[in-house]
Amino acid sequence: MRTQVWQQVLAAEHAAVWTFGLLAARHESEAEALLLAQAHDVHRSRRDHAELALRAAGETPVPSAPAYELLAEEPLEAALAVEQACATGYAALVAALTGEERRWPANALTDAAARALGFRGSPEHFPGLDELAGR
Repeated sequence: MRTQVWQQVLAAEHAAVWTFGLLAARHESEAEALLLAQAHDVHRSRRDHAELALRAAGETPVPSAPAYELLAEEPLEAALAVEQACATGYAALVAALTGEERRWPANALTDAAARALGFRGSPEHFPGLDELAGR
């Protein structure tokens, strides 16, 4: 179970890295480009962390796809959708882990929820839990 959830988080991070790289290149303003580039950097770091966690567990990390479908046409809407998808994975990882292991996904979940606000999202009661998020 834990390995499967880590693989799902990694797959979401692969999609996030691709999406934020593309969106940053298509920016409409400097402020938007900076926000998207910062998200790209964060998700690259998270992708690398997930890969290391899987390798440490003796697992082969799921590879990145050559390309991904944008989840929305408008850049900030696509960014918001990616953050929400990643938050769902982080929430599942928090549920799958125990004790101190939960720190990383809990921090990632908090950060994703805050970043989503920057992408014109709205505060959610339970970010990462679609059925309880209040969307």
